[in-house]
Amino acid sequence: MTHQHQLPLDAEQLFYLQHGRHRDAISTAMVNGEQWTESRPHIHSKAPDAIRAAADASRVLNADAYVGQNGISMANFPYLHRLRDEINSLTCLWVDLDYYQTEHRDLSPEQLLELIKQDLPWLPYPTTITDSGRGCYLHWVFHDPIDQNDIASWQRTMDGLTAVLAPYGADIMAKDATRVLRIVGSLHCKTSHIVKAWDTGPGYHWYKLRDVISQNYWKKVVQKARDNNSPIGTISWIKNGHTRMHRALVDIKTLAQIRSPVVECRHRILMCAAMVGSWYCPSNESMLRELSTITTHFAKHHKNRYAPERLPRLLTTIMKKADEGRAGLVIERGPWQGKDKRYTPSIGYLVEVCEITRAEQRQMSYLIDSAERLIRERRKKGVKPQADHLKKARVQASEAKKSKKDGQREQAIKLRESGLTNKEIAAELGVGLRTVIRYCNS
Repeated sequence: MTHQHQLPLDAEQLFYLQHGRHRDAISTAMVNGEQWTESRPHIHSKAPDAIRAAADASRVLNADAYVGQNGISMANFPYLHRLRDEINSLTCLWVDLDYYQTEHRDLSPEQLLELIKQDLPWLPYPTTITDSGRGCYLHWVFHDPIDQNDIASWQRTMDGLTAVLAPYGADIMAKDATRVLRIVGSLHCKTSHIVKAWDTGPGYHWYKLRDVISQNYWKKVVQKARDNNSPIGTISWIKNGHTRMHRALVDIKTLAQIRSPVVECRHRILMCAAMVGSWYCPSNESMLRELSTITTHFAKHHKNRYAPERLPRLLTTIMKKADEGRAGLVIERGPWQGKDKRYTPSIGYLVEVCEITRAEQRQMSYLIDSAERLIRERRKKGVKPQADHLKKARVQASEAKKSKKDGQREQAIKLRESGLTNKEIAAELGVGLRTVIRYCNS
């Protein structure tokens, strides 16, 4: 990280620095008191005027103004809700440093940047720095925006960058691709401060920036896991969790689209999507927006039951566990003691619960059973799948499942005989209360 000369930037200059000449739309929003008003996206040619108008309105109306950081596709216009699926291009990495909550609260943004430079010499110097009022934004702008296909890799890099800068007040909720940040030149109503920005460094090639952050952050994660004697599988899941959950969520949306308009197992599909989304989405609000894209495929007489305003009530438990997991809370007892409180559904569980057929699996990339996986592996090797191989794979999967249930049933009966209650047995085995009752009564 080498210090660069700082040049003031206005909102229009910052927009062109991030988006260049790429023909993507952006979103803007205004908060006046408690009312959040989000405008419909502005096409590239009109975006600078819209940003400038929002900044001017902010100062006149004494309101906060925000702008999206990434490009939005106009393919679904005018039905846009600032969803991840609508992100068309990723223009930069950023961190929202709320350092007024840390021991560095007395520093200016420039002084904080110098401190980060001393502590993390490997971290590339940010392209821009924005004084937001009570904190600051650091942006690392790409030479060329990347497309939506790389969003999982981009999200992992954002997670690593946010974790690295957590000691300096990095906001863990401000790392979503759909995030909006304050507009340069707008008013910060709580502090009466005008948002300012400076050009402080060069632009970067995405893959080089990703590699630098990954190499320096994830090796610390691996070392910490080894120090705690964590299995290698845990490290692999940490590094690839967003990719897996992203692929699972995409397949669940595909499943809802395939079964539209009469979506079979619609409640189960919605629950599974919420379990997956609790890991992939940085907040419950973001997760609910993603789920709304699934409910659009439901039949008209089902949409009322799954209306956006009713989803929080249907998903109370999942959303509660999601908040606890994001807050760092873990399970205190039982076989999963010390694990994150969020549900971690396996591929097999999702396939079974959603009753995904073989024909439906052929249109998916992640939610496939062992038989379909064997078919794809043999096809990749140029070998024609044989019926006996498929039958063997199904038998093995069925036997493994039956063996697991039989073992749990025997253990539940022994624990009941030892005097434990059904609730205590459920906590010990990590299964539901009704499952324990069924085991003991069989």
